[in-house]
Amino acid sequence: MKKKKIIIAILAIGTVVLLGSSLIFKGDSIDKNSPKIIQEGKKLAKGKDVEEYVGNAFEMFKKHGPISSEVWQEYDLSDKIIIIGERDNKTDDLIRGWSLTTTDKKELTKDEINKIEFPSSGGYNKVNFENKDGITLSINEKIVPIFSLMDFNYIYEVAVHEMYHFYFDDMTKYDEISKNSNGNSDRYTAFPKDTMPRVYRKMIYDNIVLAYENPLDQDLYLGKAKYWNEKWQNEYPQEYNQSKIVDIAEGKARYIEYLMCIDYKDILIEEKTEAIKSIFNKNLDVLDGIDSESYELGFASGVVLDRINSNWKKEIDENPQRPVELLLKDVQVVKDDSDYFDKVLKKASYQIKKSNKKIEKKIKSIEEAENNNNIPIFQLNGDFMNGSYTTSDFIEYKGKVVVLDFGATFKNNNGIAKIDKLSSYLLKEQDGIYNLPLTMNYKFENNRLVIDEKGISVDAKVKQTNNNGRIIYTME
Repeated sequence: MKKKKIIIAILAIGTVVLLGSSLIFKGDSIDKNSPKIIQEGKKLAKGKDVEEYVGNAFEMFKKHGPISSEVWQEYDLSDKIIIIGERDNKTDDLIRGWSLTTTDKKELTKDEINKIEFPSSGGYNKVNFENKDGITLSINEKIVPIFSLMDFNYIYEVAVHEMYHFYFDDMTKYDEISKNSNGNSDRYTAFPKDTMPRVYRKMIYDNIVLAYENPLDQDLYLGKAKYWNEKWQNEYPQEYNQSKIVDIAEGKARYIEYLMCIDYKDILIEEKTEAIKSIFNKNLDVLDGIDSESYELGFASGVVLDRINSNWKKEIDENPQRPVELLLKDVQVVKDDSDYFDKVLKKASYQIKKSNKKIEKKIKSIEEAENNNNIPIFQLNGDFMNGSYTTSDFIEYKGKVVVLDFGATFKNNNGIAKIDKLSSYLLKEQDGIYNLPLTMNYKFENNRLVIDEKGISVDAKVKQTNNNGRIIYTME
């Protein structure tokens, strides 16, 4: 069996944003009544000055990095490095750079910047700099304020989340899970999206949150969470099996990310509890896909597990399992027949219907290519991708894994391709190959593909082939 590649992506909600292998931002403004430790992380983040924002990331890394192993065993960031590149808003040229360790913040020289392979704006990748392993990110003035309204500090959160994936999570332990699901382990949600599984997962999450907030009624709420989890598992077995790896991997990483944003060690239990409560995403909105739900379920389950099972982190590392199922393993089911379900279902039905309509527009080019063999396909190899990529969601559509609002830069010795918010797809038998229907104007001369249209800029030598009458251009 071919080993699946680990997807590194930035999941965008709304206009830009969000980490697909990392953050799911809630988009709420600062609550003046929230604990001081939460506000401190956000105050500077609202500033639009990039250097100030980098400084805020450094202060958080300096404060929390040295005690990272207390958040998760063997997760030691004391010798790691964060490299930030600032790109010009218009030209995308690198104009400044910084390196952050848990002890020092340093502005990079031009020579140092030129030696580092920086990803596209908003992206991230592995890096080794001055004999330190770490992460490199690219930002610009447009990105900073967008992220600033939503998180503690984009730079810091991406770094602590993704460095867990890069250096500490044992991905080989997920192979057996993938085999047991016949290789069907991925982030996508089937399209058109079904309301009910999303509501079930929302009910699981909300009851776990209530269990955390109401320790005296913890068994009641966990019993209800198990009731909804079993309904989801029994009624949607394919989705249940498919989502296991992302539930485990992103659930752990999100728990680590959020705990690394509060004063984990030097505050009272009561203060820590209030800080965690302020992070919960509490409203009637469902998170309308497997991918986004995995993060929040992992965090909520983890903070309740902290209270009832001091060994849970070692258990989940040694025997990979969803945090939510480790939490609910020995819980007695309590049937939940509250009116709250009807309220969530009513609002979710509207939300999912609206989401499906938006997705229909976003996959129009793929639908056109499905029905018209004269539309060429531009194939982009993930090996040429410069760092991570952006997306608003992953869906399965007619046997294809579609990356909605795809944004990435592909670069090799033969040219460059920049994609911004165009939907692409992967075939399950072609892992890591992104297919882009060319429904826009393009030129192909002397084995070179040139495109300069909204959302896409290409100037690269390509190979032209024919697949059952359809032209395929492949970036070589």
